[in-house]
Amino acid sequence: KPVMWSPVEKTALAEAEVEYEDITSTQIDVAFEIVEAPNAPELVGAHAVIWTTTPWTIPVNQAIAYGEGIEYLLVTDGQRNYVIAALLFTAFATRFEVAAEAGLKLWQVTSANGDPVVIGGTDLAGAIARHPMHALGGFFAKPRPLLPADHVTTDAGTGLVHMAPDHGEEDFIACKKLGIDPVFAVNDAGFYRDDWDWLPGQGSVINTKFNGAEGPICTDLRAVGALLSASDFRHSYPHSWRSKARIIYRCTPQWFIPMD
Repeated sequence: KPVMWSPVEKTALAEAEVEYEDITSTQIDVAFEIVEAPNAPELVGAHAVIWTTTPWTIPVNQAIAYGEGIEYLLVTDGQRNYVIAALLFTAFATRFEVAAEAGLKLWQVTSANGDPVVIGGTDLAGAIARHPMHALGGFFAKPRPLLPADHVTTDAGTGLVHMAPDHGEEDFIACKKLGIDPVFAVNDAGFYRDDWDWLPGQGSVINTKFNGAEGPICTDLRAVGALLSASDFRHSYPHSWRSKARIIYRCTPQWFIPMD
């Protein structure tokens, strides 16, 4: 399962060995094209928008989570349609329009009677998206299912959460229910495996420039039209108490012994 891991010390850390400090990360909004939506066919061809402050996890994405009780809107920039939580539309539109070319705006798609197109969370059941880097083939060409998860909220982001079971406990649990297993793409030093199809041997994933708006991940996403915004985000983040370096959540094979 995923544990707190120090790429500097190449070891797992207990909660007592972790300190929290404020850092500035790069927050990004990324578009995943929906290719199947049995309960909402109007979404086929639209893009599910995810928000993350850990761009380095996008190369390990395997699914997208939604909230069953969340209402989503279909919005457009006149060129493409996007799916976004209704309560987070304004915040997303601000990030999008700051990053977009001059004059490009977002507005809500309306039905024939003029009402906004609203999609219930349960309508996303069975939907399938594709990874922005699907052209790489292999792992990246596999379908990315949309799945329900209790940890999806409308507190921040887009109301859709990109899932990397290798790098999040909640992601791991939700994906395991669908038989989606970790792929161990990031090694103990925080670099992608040498045989990984996207950015092989590159990192470190805790490096600020690597994750930055002009770093290789954002550059590649921008090149395929999937990067909708990238900007600074200030937040608290865990660090190793020994090295003072940032840590990550990383899935590793482990033994657990009950002490009852």
